[in-house]
Amino acid sequence: MKQATLNVLGTPLIPCSFDPLTGYFRDGCCHTNAQDQGSHVICAKVTQVFLDYSLQQGNDLITPRPEYRFKGLRPGDRWCLCALRWKEAYAAGVSPEVVLESTHIRALEYVTLAQLQSNHQARAQWRWRGKERPPFAEDPKPGQISVWDFPRPPELVRDKREIMILWGKTLVAQTCGAWAVRETSHPPTFYLPISDVNRLLLRPAGRGSFCEWKGPAHYWDLVDGERCLRQVAWSYPKPLPGAESLADCIAFYSHHLACTVDGAPVVPQSGGFYGGWITPDLSGPFKGEPHSSDW
Repeated sequence: MKQATLNVLGTPLIPCSFDPLTGYFRDGCCHTNAQDQGSHVICAKVTQVFLDYSLQQGNDLITPRPEYRFKGLRPGDRWCLCALRWKEAYAAGVSPEVVLESTHIRALEYVTLAQLQSNHQARAQWRWRGKERPPFAEDPKPGQISVWDFPRPPELVRDKREIMILWGKTLVAQTCGAWAVRETSHPPTFYLPISDVNRLLLRPAGRGSFCEWKGPAHYWDLVDGERCLRQVAWSYPKPLPGAESLADCIAFYSHHLACTVDGAPVVPQSGGFYGGWITPDLSGPFKGEPHSSDW
């Protein structure tokens, strides 16, 4: 017997999709019962980023499985997802947009209504995408570029300036072949070819994260005898489509390292999570500074 058919808004549940035919019962709706151990109750409009992430996590939603009446999903398809799978993707920042009217009320046993709503509201609330500068943006001085002219989503740009990273007197990396990831309001993050990094200093840090643009990240420590800087670098060995250039590169937080770009010293981007490098050729203000959370 199917459970009460209300959605998370408290109104009657409406169908999620008939093409592809979704639902635990393959009836087009996110109905559920006690036998539905995965709780396929969240109607979501899947994206390529989410499908790639799911595949990385061992949940292949792309390959057709005729024995389960599953023809494989494509970006834009609506599908009744397992609540915990959606929650996992939400934590990783790659959860797809939710169709609230078609999402079973039992989803609220796993996630909040605010979480279900915030996913697609967040990007809709982006006002600054590089097409215009906010009134509070600093005017670039001669020889400067504004981080408010960078696009969102971010772009990858080859940067041929010489980048050098020192750990005390130890040379960590030196290259003229870095990739700069540039996003609205952020100073660039530089990804250096691993071939130009002293790999003897690198040790896997044993943790990871997921970027909705670049994919699963691996973290690295720097180790030199008794010295150690934990989780000071990260890489994307299996990047998502569009970020393939980063596959053999690594980026470094500059907080405890002496980093230069064409001889100019780097100032770390504020905030414990951000890894951008502020150089004299940039005008801000920059994401990570006080009161910048909604930029």
